[in-house]
Amino acid sequence: MGKASKKYTHHPISQFVSLHRLAPQHKAFITDVDSVVIPTLITEALENKDWVQAMKEEMNALKKNNTWEVVTLPMGKKPIGCKWVYTPNYKANGTLER
Repeated sequence: MGKASKKYTHHPISQFVSLHRLAPQHKAFITDVDSVVIPTLITEALENKDWVQAMKEEMNALKKNNTWEVVTLPMGKKPIGCKWVYTPNYKANGTLER
């Protein structure tokens, strides 16, 4: 089975964890964390404007810092592969930063 045909089941945290003893702000944080869909494929990320924006910001930061440059590939050479790893970042107060 190819990567593009993998199927995933969403498992809401509320079905596995009891939240009744948590403070209201902690309940809100857990609910927010559970609502963020983390893509495993770039095709999934490209369907979400927030992930597209995050990728654009990352590419702009790489350009700004002169981390890499686009060059012509020498004859007979193969390009190096790369992979995006999608991870949401949270502020200290538990809200989604990016």
